Amino acid sequence: MPSLSISQLKLTIASRNARWLAKPTPLGNLNDQQRRALLGVSLNAADLAARTRVAETTLGSFDQEVDWRARRGRNFVTSVRDQGGCGSCVSFATVALLESMCGVEKGQLLDLSEADLHFCSSHGATCGGWWPSDALDQVKRRGVPDESCFPYSSAFQDGGGPRCIIGPERDRRAVKLLESTTLSSAAARKEWLTRVGPVSAVMEVYTDFFSYGSGVYEHVSGQLEGLHNVLVVGYSESERCWICKNSWGAFWGAGGYFKIAYGQCGIDSTFPFWGAQKVVLPDYANVRPVPGWFGSEDQGADIAVADLNGNGRPDLVVFHIDNPGGENHGYYRIGRDLDGKGNVTGGWSDIKAVPGWFGAENQGAGVAVADLGGQRCLVVFHVDNPGGENHGYFRIGRGLDRDGNVTGGWSDIKAVPGWFGAENQGAGIAIADLNGDGRPELVVFHADNPGGENHGYYRVGWNLDRDGNVSGWSDIKAVPGWFGAENQGAAIAIADVSGTGRPDLVVFHIDNPGGENHGYYRIGRDLDSNGNVSGGWSEVRPIPGWFGAEDQGGGIAAADLNGDGRPELLVFHVDNPGGENHGYYRVGWDLDRDGNVTGLWV
Repeated sequence: MPSLSISQLKLTIASRNARWLAKPTPLGNLNDQQRRALLGVSLNAADLAARTRVAETTLGSFDQEVDWRARRGRNFVTSVRDQGGCGSCVSFATVALLESMCGVEKGQLLDLSEADLHFCSSHGATCGGWWPSDALDQVKRRGVPDESCFPYSSAFQDGGGPRCIIGPERDRRAVKLLESTTLSSAAARKEWLTRVGPVSAVMEVYTDFFSYGSGVYEHVSGQLEGLHNVLVVGYSESERCWICKNSWGAFWGAGGYFKIAYGQCGIDSTFPFWGAQKVVLPDYANVRPVPGWFGSEDQGADIAVADLNGNGRPDLVVFHIDNPGGENHGYYRIGRDLDGKGNVTGGWSDIKAVPGWFGAENQGAGVAVADLGGQRCLVVFHVDNPGGENHGYFRIGRGLDRDGNVTGGWSDIKAVPGWFGAENQGAGIAIADLNGDGRPELVVFHADNPGGENHGYYRVGWNLDRDGNVSGWSDIKAVPGWFGAENQGAAIAIADVSGTGRPDLVVFHIDNPGGENHGYYRIGRDLDSNGNVSGGWSEVRPIPGWFGAEDQGGGIAAADLNGDGRPELLVFHVDNPGGENHGYYRVGWDLDRDGNVTGLWV
């Protein structure tokens, strides 16, 4: 059947009093074969019959409106993808379901590999159809790794048919499910969407659907083209419709989404919904150790990332303040040549002392590397806790060489003016040119512990030179949101996470709630020339994996380790297990513009 005329389709919609609008789309101009190639559900009649006979118990209670793009104050749905001209919709819908449940259950919106599920599983390396139950079985058995393990586009790079590429350490990177279920009654579907999360659904597709633009779709014209698998992200009782995410790119429909009326195209009559639960993330036990001595008591730590030896590969700078009894001392070491997996491949430098006074009690520390006055410099910060009000100080080590040695001497110790409170539980620094004048600013952060809930604050020192002088300081700015009542480390980093060309502020803290500690971060988008966050703050995001029960410092840095143009998040903590302390770091891959780690934490 030829493509439908948009003008005629609009007339038909109007004559039927339908609630949707048609628009011209590239898909609307496809021929019969091309249209049907997008519809990759192969009906498993026996499985369908068995699943629709399952008895369901419902509570009869569900919300009137649900949309998991804005649920519980958060978005739990990943970006719209494009399956291209391949019948891989089942894998795209199944991966979208898995990604959403990672967000709901684990607090991580991941970008997982549809190509691995479709071309490397029992389905085989073809663009043929599949059935949702079979795809979910494969997720439970073998899991799905992150997108960078096997990008979808790389399956077609040779110009021929699709191929399977087993990415490096594929099994170790795979996310799995323990449970999936089918939902047949309307009440069961809505209760699941209310209480658990999005679901996968199958629908009949007619020719007019390819020209959907907005509104609540119902079939008005054209022939049955095939069966399609989509993600249902919610519903509306007021509009009497399901809200769905498609896999035909964001140019189609309403930004890649559509609404479909109850009872249309078999979506809630012929076919069940598929739900998933109990996501299993990869093993995070391989948090990377930082070798060497940390002492048995620390009072602050931080990290920085910079290419010290000029070989194009970043190096990791690890700093800590030792509290041996009596006067404190600061030390740092260099992990050379971080590779595309976050490993230190060039060995570690010896431990280097930072000369000068640190006081006898500290409550936070920071480190940064920056070019100041034509010299690469190491900037070291600490919060002194003398009794009474705390004070912040920094010094600059000039001429940092490829081995991490300060060759140009150290500046005198400079005070950071203004209030730090009487008790702090973490601090950090970052350096960036905020106002575009070619001279860097020093951003200083601390976590205040006033009794009750903690609070985070930062200030900006303008136009930092290599002698440690600044031309002035901003007012003290609050970081909104929760920090817990007890912290055991905090830090900041600056990077263009949102891709706007303006720096973003990454704020990290270690919460000490009793029992195991937990790490969290948030993004302050688009720092303006006055140091204000002009683009709003992200929600507070958890960092998965082990932090120990007692920490004595933490740090954060952002850098593109694998050269894909998206920054990675490096998170560090000093574990205090009793006896000697130990330092560890982990990497969160591919930080997106909303602050989500889309490529797993390892």
